[in-house]
Amino acid sequence: MSKNKQIPLWAKCGHKKPVTRREILSFSSKAFMASLAVPNLAQAITAANCPRAGFAPGMIPFFSIHLSGGAAMSANFLPMAKSGEPIKDRSRMGLGKGDIKIEKAFGAANFVGNGNSKMLTGMRAQMGAAESKTAFVGICVGSFDDSDKNKFNPNGLLLRTGYRGEYLPQINRLAGASMRTQPAMVVPATPLMVSRISDMSQVLNLSASLKSLKVEEKHKLGRFISRLNQAQLSKLGRVPASSSIKNAFECAGLKNETLLKDGGADVNPFSNSHKSRFETIWSRDATQQVFGSMAYNTLMNHSGPGHIALGGYDYHDGTRTRGDAKDREAGELIGRIIATADYLKKPVFIMVTTDGSTGSPSSTDQQAPWVTDFGRASAVYMLSYDPNKRPSTSTNQLGHLLESQAVDDSHVLGISPEKATLGVFANYCSLIGKMELLEQLPRRPFEPHEYKDVIAFHKG
Repeated sequence: MSKNKQIPLWAKCGHKKPVTRREILSFSSKAFMASLAVPNLAQAITAANCPRAGFAPGMIPFFSIHLSGGAAMSANFLPMAKSGEPIKDRSRMGLGKGDIKIEKAFGAANFVGNGNSKMLTGMRAQMGAAESKTAFVGICVGSFDDSDKNKFNPNGLLLRTGYRGEYLPQINRLAGASMRTQPAMVVPATPLMVSRISDMSQVLNLSASLKSLKVEEKHKLGRFISRLNQAQLSKLGRVPASSSIKNAFECAGLKNETLLKDGGADVNPFSNSHKSRFETIWSRDATQQVFGSMAYNTLMNHSGPGHIALGGYDYHDGTRTRGDAKDREAGELIGRIIATADYLKKPVFIMVTTDGSTGSPSSTDQQAPWVTDFGRASAVYMLSYDPNKRPSTSTNQLGHLLESQAVDDSHVLGISPEKATLGVFANYCSLIGKMELLEQLPRRPFEPHEYKDVIAFHKG
């Protein structure tokens, strides 16, 4: 199986191949300084120069959310035993013993009832009627508590199979004290890390503008930037994007007034015709508006897969108060992304992960306080919204819980976070009717006979 050919940086910037030691050191050091001092220009030029295969036909926007610290995923969504019935003792999961109230959501998915699933409460508060066009599947999988070793990052898989945006391959946001996740099977290219809307809009606008340049003009601009010294680069990086690109163009001997005047793409929904609706969905809070802009650019295919990591989910503090608030916050983020997709009439696929889980003391209390980690009872969520109808699913749960309250790790997806992530990707491929994309991965993710236990989403 052939691997994607990486285009060397010297070729992307229009240089001849460095041969002597001096040429190699000179080019490498200047390119390195460029990437540090002016990330907006460097990322934009790289994105503009990358050959674009196009947003692959039939692929839909993909968004991943990671709840850093070990959220109680299996005390919101309610995983069943292999029999399809609730396990009898759920006391270590904070859900007591005996009968439990179950609430159906997204058609037939099982959630903890009596309003005790705060994630469901948050999702419903934001997505409203869009729930009727949203499908949900939970995956039972254990994961490492409070760890950055869980292989929950799907972006390498997506980029490997041709999913990238019009202007940028991928965007990430680490919010609060959140941790990165490790890639599953394929290491993705470095994403654009977003802390403010301007971080994203500047690069997207510049990349959109630069794509209009002729190849030789891109090379000329790239050569100019790579030759700047550190002081010049720092000065260029401190000025606003519009001034940066104008200065760089003029210093490189390029004149393109139309390009500079147009300013690229329409990438900030809080300053365009969508402003009123986006402020309703996402509020006027600065952090929420960053999330909203990421959702917008992912859904509009300006960027490839979007990823947000939220901190604060290591909430076993002897109460339910903080945990309930954080779970609702996660649900609201999921709901807002789906509400945004509903407003824009765009489909979306969402993956939700966490590192480990939280546990409670053994009791009959179905709202017992969180006091410890319990990663053996964790889960991954998959949700998909379609503006026309609820996506087709054959089941709402993959894998199951044992009576010991731990995930059955003999199930093909329950064995590890990486297998669960590969399962998410396989379900994404099944949903869009492109199972052949799995053949583009470096190795076979599953054996043919295993897919009956892996696939829940189906096209049609």
